[in-house]
Amino acid sequence: MLKALILNYLKSFKNKLALLILVGILAGATDGVIPFLIKTIFDSEPTQESISVLVILVVCFGFFRALVNLLYINLSSSLGHEVIKNLRLQLMHKIINLNPTRILQQGPSKTASMIINDATFLRELMVDIIPSAFKETFRFTAILIATLYLNFYLSILGLIAIPVIALFVVITSRLAKKYAQKAQQSLSCLTSFIFSALIGIKTIKSFQLENPIESKFKELNEDLKMNSVKADVFKNLSVPINEFLAATALGVLIWIAFGKISSEIITKGEFLGFLVSLFLLYDPIKKLSKAKSFIAASAGALSRLTNILNIPIENGPKVEPEFSNFNIELDNVSFEHEGKKILSGVNLFINQGSKVAIIGESGVGKSTLLDILSGFLTPTEGVVKLGGIPISDIPLEFLVKHITFASQSLDFFDALGLLNFGKEVSEEEIAKWLQKFKINNSFSSNFKFQEFGLSLSEGEKQRLMLIRVLFKKAEIYLFDEVTSALDPQLEELILEEIFAELRSKTVILVSHRPAPLKYADRILELKDCSLIERNDLLPREKTNSTTLC
Repeated sequence: MLKALILNYLKSFKNKLALLILVGILAGATDGVIPFLIKTIFDSEPTQESISVLVILVVCFGFFRALVNLLYINLSSSLGHEVIKNLRLQLMHKIINLNPTRILQQGPSKTASMIINDATFLRELMVDIIPSAFKETFRFTAILIATLYLNFYLSILGLIAIPVIALFVVITSRLAKKYAQKAQQSLSCLTSFIFSALIGIKTIKSFQLENPIESKFKELNEDLKMNSVKADVFKNLSVPINEFLAATALGVLIWIAFGKISSEIITKGEFLGFLVSLFLLYDPIKKLSKAKSFIAASAGALSRLTNILNIPIENGPKVEPEFSNFNIELDNVSFEHEGKKILSGVNLFINQGSKVAIIGESGVGKSTLLDILSGFLTPTEGVVKLGGIPISDIPLEFLVKHITFASQSLDFFDALGLLNFGKEVSEEEIAKWLQKFKINNSFSSNFKFQEFGLSLSEGEKQRLMLIRVLFKKAEIYLFDEVTSALDPQLEELILEEIFAELRSKTVILVSHRPAPLKYADRILELKDCSLIERNDLLPREKTNSTTLC
């Protein structure tokens, strides 16, 4: 499973990977030459000419070996960073194209921290560990061939220790994987907690939550430390165990080999070459066991990111439907969240161009109803239709072209600047609406707002959001408490501008304040999971409006 996931990320870079393997074979082969050089030096009868040639060969060999290793390091680093860059692009593409429901269910801060931490963990895997594992495999193979060639009998005795070493590697790798996954989860929780604390710093100060926040942080931090320590212990445990086993096996072989030298069964050159090859053989075994532990530990991170990438984006055929109208219909719609019923058998028909206000006590589900109308939430039962077409059959990318949702929160992205208002909006148009909405244009020429618009007041945020909404030419506008931070006089001015601009459009608004209600031709109250027509709250001239189906 893990190998398949890793190969899936590497398959897009077949040419680079093939070149890396070729250079890795050359790098590994150079280590296989060293024992033969040792044997030649100690078994030959030295002359001035032969020593000169040998020195030149050794220098050339060392230069070639260094060059090949440098090339391998640079190739592996380049490939690893390219894979991670590609992975980040895939993740970002997936996240911004997913239905927001997926992100909201997971938790935005938890999703962000998981992606950052897991991707960083995988960077080390792809840049350092896997390339090293490739190279050390080639080294091991080349040195093993040299060892077997120099003395087959002693090599077989030495190789008996390898299965024992492998057994310890497997055991420690499994334990390392277990605690590494726990450590990654702890890190994700800790990062998410920090993210939430920074966003809510004003709330922490206002309600004197410093002590409980710090106490919770200590708890999460301690949990991360404990799991990380356990993961590191088991990840590193294989190295000293393997060193002890290898040293024991080496000692036995040296004792046997000395007996063979005295019996003149092998030469001193063969013995020294064999000894050097054993020492060289141990190094790739040690690095491969460490790589095995790390790869096992990274399985959780790779699996979590793969789960995100495997979430299907589309919710229907990628063909934009032809709408004959933009009437909205709810047919027996129900919605539950965590066992709590929010909507039950709601039937509603809204004609194109209607102005509908939805009222109700806090927490009854008004915002949830707007989420369902926008297509961001799927009802538990029933069907929502736009122009007679179930919105579950309309791809989200086409649905959002016709429906604009202005929520209670404002998301301005500093990096986008002017693009926060739309792709084809000029600074002159924005400046005109800033003046209309009584916003002091203190922004820089490229409309930078700082992270999350933290430099703005709540009233400025709401007015900027409404300006952005008006620039989007949609058919249906959903407003969720969009004037709650405005004073009554400014609210009246803003509402007049909005409804004048959207006179032919469908507007569905949620509000606890009376000012927006006078612009509605229907008022619906959400109560006891149902919608109730409240014509008694309409101005007299609008009391003969359309009724609920």
